[in-house]
Amino acid sequence: MSTSGHPGVRAAALGLCVVALLALATLQGGGPPAKPSLLLRSPPQRRLQHAGRWFRATVGPCRHAFIDLGTNIGDVMADLMNNAYPQAESKHMRYDPVASEFKLAEGVRTTKLERLISTEMAAFGVTFPETCVVGVEGNPEFTAQLKRLEQVLRRDLTATLDIHTESVVNNEEGKTTLFLDTINPDKHYWGSTLAQTGVNVICGPDAKEKYWKMFKGKSFYDKAENVDCQKAQADVDSVKLSTLMNTYIDPVLAQEGKSLAIIKMDVEGAEYPVLDELVKSGVACAFVKQGNALTIIYEAHYNSLQGAFEQFRGDVYRRNIRALRACGVKLFEGERLASSF
Repeated sequence: MSTSGHPGVRAAALGLCVVALLALATLQGGGPPAKPSLLLRSPPQRRLQHAGRWFRATVGPCRHAFIDLGTNIGDVMADLMNNAYPQAESKHMRYDPVASEFKLAEGVRTTKLERLISTEMAAFGVTFPETCVVGVEGNPEFTAQLKRLEQVLRRDLTATLDIHTESVVNNEEGKTTLFLDTINPDKHYWGSTLAQTGVNVICGPDAKEKYWKMFKGKSFYDKAENVDCQKAQADVDSVKLSTLMNTYIDPVLAQEGKSLAIIKMDVEGAEYPVLDELVKSGVACAFVKQGNALTIIYEAHYNSLQGAFEQFRGDVYRRNIRALRACGVKLFEGERLASSF
């Protein structure tokens, strides 16, 4: 999914960011539902089986976690981590996905997103050796360069890092279809989405005509092409946010109440079912009630969905937001977080 590329939560970062969270409902057979509780520490190379394939976690669990949902080309993750590590030679480095290396960048500015993450981190005294950094990106266009990024960050920054490619976050686990952005190559196809009705994924022999009518001839969509619909979608694996949190956050350390989890989510409409699943799982509130901190920075998509995810929007969405805030989860939504000072 193209999320970090979107202006809403996308930002090159000088601030350190890290995340941690967890607490899942203990699975019980029969009787009343179990209260949310911590799982036992999982061994390395943990594997979570669901329909499709094994979802592998090769690092962790950690005290803290930074989970980047909609990693796109990985620039936000790379910049945040590079500038967070004390061994970084320069505080003005940016990751070049083409060259697969960090390069000096001129005119670097601090963004609201970066300052927000830095503030959250400083409050907990977070360090990367204690943090699992997790990326999730569905668009196969970026698989090769994200795997290179994973290698670079592990090699140069000794990062505790997993980037799950051709994978998306959703309210269900298994195989699903990602509809690919067909009109924004200059924005790293940031509009790829689970919503077939998304405004950036229109395909077929009359795609240009549909775009023209939908946007009343706005020149921005002159670049639309009549893309074959079979080529404008990809089979990907989906995983729940509660699963990611329970996998990468150490439940034993979380009991101390000193863990931090930061989630950056720009997933083109899937935020609605994802947040619904997170509330129903009880993981987020159980984690915070232990004294830990959970911050979710996300963009809510409205007009671009063309009716998708209606069952999770409106009153359901507002109820979920109230529930998360009521138990102490910090929520930041909107494009303003990406604007520069």
